[in-house]
Amino acid sequence: MSLKKGGAITGRIVDAGGEPVPWIMVSALKQSADASPGRAMAFTAQMAQTNDVGEFRLASLTEGNYVVIAAPPPAPPFSQSTVSAGDLVVAPTYYPGTTNKDAAQIISVASAQTVSGLQFSLVSTPAYQVSGVVVDETGAPVRGAMVMLVIDVRNGGTGAALMGSSDETGMFRIAGVVPGTYRLMAGTQTMWRGGSTASGGIAGGAVAVTGGVFVGGASLGGPGVPPPPATTMATPIEVTVDNADVAGLKIVLTTRR
Repeated sequence: MSLKKGGAITGRIVDAGGEPVPWIMVSALKQSADASPGRAMAFTAQMAQTNDVGEFRLASLTEGNYVVIAAPPPAPPFSQSTVSAGDLVVAPTYYPGTTNKDAAQIISVASAQTVSGLQFSLVSTPAYQVSGVVVDETGAPVRGAMVMLVIDVRNGGTGAALMGSSDETGMFRIAGVVPGTYRLMAGTQTMWRGGSTASGGIAGGAVAVTGGVFVGGASLGGPGVPPPPATTMATPIEVTVDNADVAGLKIVLTTRR
């Protein structure tokens, strides 16, 4: 039994003046063959970062149809955005240079084939703000909840998240959001004493602890590390940003033991 050799897509990301752009994350999204009519589904098959001359190579691709998307590096977690509503920001861009996934060029890759010569620039688009409030099961505001806005992975994409936190009134604001469909998630930080530290527990994710890893409160290792007594998280909410701010969202955190 012989295995088919994977294919590849290579290219280059440049700015508006034709100069190379390094450290851009580029992804090959494979189109699903069983997607329903009118709704093209895709998943991320391979990712790579452009080098110092803007070049990328997406290797080990199985036969099929792909679209290529490039995205700027994400902002540091919980950094305060200086972007105002309507300001232009660099947006995730599909080859040959569009923010609309339906206008992306389909690239067919055969076994052992290298599709080369792709060159395009990231597009700038107006950015908007997503805001709302985080409350607990009694309706009381939750301070210090971590809020994440992640591009909907059901259509592929980089998955880079925009992050924020709720203030003393439970309010959160995430700026610099380009049009698209996202999943809004939230959770609270859980801290351990006695030498172990924990990262924040985000809905749908894992809580990592020095000496062990916990998923949904179940220990996966790490002798002597107690599981968290409770994790508060919210069911992800689908949010569509369509050339306007999205306000008035309400995230309800529930306690899971």
